Amino acid sequence: MAFGLRRAHIVAVPYPAQGHIVPLMQLCKKLVREEGFMVTFVNTEHNHARMMQAQATKSDEEYIEKSKNIRLVGIPGGLPPELHGDPTHVVGAFKASEDLREPFEKLLDKLAHDGEPVTCIVSDVLMSWTQDSADKAGVPRVAFWTSSAAVYHVIWHMYGLISQGMPTFKAANAVFEDSNTEMVSCIPGLPPMDLNDLPIIVRSDPADFIYQFLSRQLQPMLRAAAVLLNTFSELEPDCLHALVANFPVRTYAIGPLLPPSATAVNGISPRPDGPAIGALLNNDKPEIVQDKPPLCTAVTATINHVPKAGSSPAVKAKEKASFTAAKKAATFSSAGIFSADVSCLQWLDKKESRSVLYISFGSIFAMSPEQFTELLEGLQASNQAFLWAIRPGFVQGWSSYTHLLHPSFLENIKGRGLLVSWVPQLSVLTHDAIGGFLTHCGWNSTIESVTLGVPMLCWPDVGERRTNGRLAVSLWEAGLEFSYSISSQTNSLLIERQEVKRVILLLMDPCSHASDRLRTNARLLQASARKALAEEGSSARAWNLFLKQITQEEAI
Repeated sequence: MAFGLRRAHIVAVPYPAQGHIVPLMQLCKKLVREEGFMVTFVNTEHNHARMMQAQATKSDEEYIEKSKNIRLVGIPGGLPPELHGDPTHVVGAFKASEDLREPFEKLLDKLAHDGEPVTCIVSDVLMSWTQDSADKAGVPRVAFWTSSAAVYHVIWHMYGLISQGMPTFKAANAVFEDSNTEMVSCIPGLPPMDLNDLPIIVRSDPADFIYQFLSRQLQPMLRAAAVLLNTFSELEPDCLHALVANFPVRTYAIGPLLPPSATAVNGISPRPDGPAIGALLNNDKPEIVQDKPPLCTAVTATINHVPKAGSSPAVKAKEKASFTAAKKAATFSSAGIFSADVSCLQWLDKKESRSVLYISFGSIFAMSPEQFTELLEGLQASNQAFLWAIRPGFVQGWSSYTHLLHPSFLENIKGRGLLVSWVPQLSVLTHDAIGGFLTHCGWNSTIESVTLGVPMLCWPDVGERRTNGRLAVSLWEAGLEFSYSISSQTNSLLIERQEVKRVILLLMDPCSHASDRLRTNARLLQASARKALAEEGSSARAWNLFLKQITQEEAI
């Protein structure tokens, strides 16, 4: 397919993992909705084949290859197929990603030879070698950050201190270990945070490969034309304000990056949202991206004065009708590399409004057999209806989890529990039956929950997910966390079955006051996300500024 020289030709390069591919594809779809943009989306050959297979199950409206403005291509390299999705091979995955430069530059040469030269490279922050490729080709590179602004800011702030001669963060905080007060309060724009809630890079040994790999990704960003963040000003106001003030590269918060039908800025919300949403959307326009936006805490402080959505039969009927209309109109595509089981949506159709807990730990998270058993027992004891997206290899040391499901568990959950390997997550989160999301707090899941007004039960494991979980629980107050005990078998951290049951019921019990508070806050976050995307909203203005910058740079 020839793009034609009169259009800007963007070459997009994700880090080769599901959680990085999906948001970059949403960014590319947003680009090609603008006039004058074409995209070549570059995956490893393995991920390209998986994406094509996943696309084959989608409708014509969702099918990316039918777009004349996005082309999917694969290049050699990456992890061997048998190692994909195995979290124990993260070092190998990082190494393999750095070996993609040569085949990528051969692709650029071929595109130029075929009369389709690249005019801009948009690549994941973790693919920093693309900056050298862009410099070599004489085109700008835009770096795309796939996690929260808080994680981005923490890493950059600590990288700056270390580069100025400060000891590593791990060494600098060793003094606190004996006092059990490992709180970090030196990061502008963030409240004091426990050391364990910060990204792993700032707690790692400098000799560690992951520390070295992530450090290598940072320096080239200083040569990027711009940095794009999948967040929005109203969600992380103080952090973004501090970040923009201290980071030398133009940074744009343009999120949430979801299909337009999922946010429904100019139409019906795909999820009944009640009077709280309408009240907030009718307020004054949000401040422009350069200004410091209003604090989220100032918004959530008013929650006691907001009517509860669905508080009367008339309101419930209106919400149900709005949801049904939106469900018929909306089409959601993850554009990822996993094929989703859409039959779960029919199962949800038979459930009452907000009665089902959705559970997903993402595409990489692995759980110990002991912890898996505790989670199963807690779920069973809660008598809570649930939909669980649980992929093969989720339980450490086992390719399948089915042998760990006791007959009594399977009998107990008949009709109220459904386990599937992968789901169309956006369609699930917008479904009227979903009342909460038990999540590992990966940023894609977190930003989707925020945008769609779904309260969270936060079960982060390591790294940036712990930071995201802390934001959801402590800053936005739209999530609950689980308390850990010490396993008598392994002496490791463990969330016991009684705690699983307790936290699930705190959110899902219709008589729970905590549930009312969480749902109100979740609706307010949903409103702020839609407001950011609306015309003249903070993300819409940031997007237009970015387009203006990048088209001017391409013309130079």
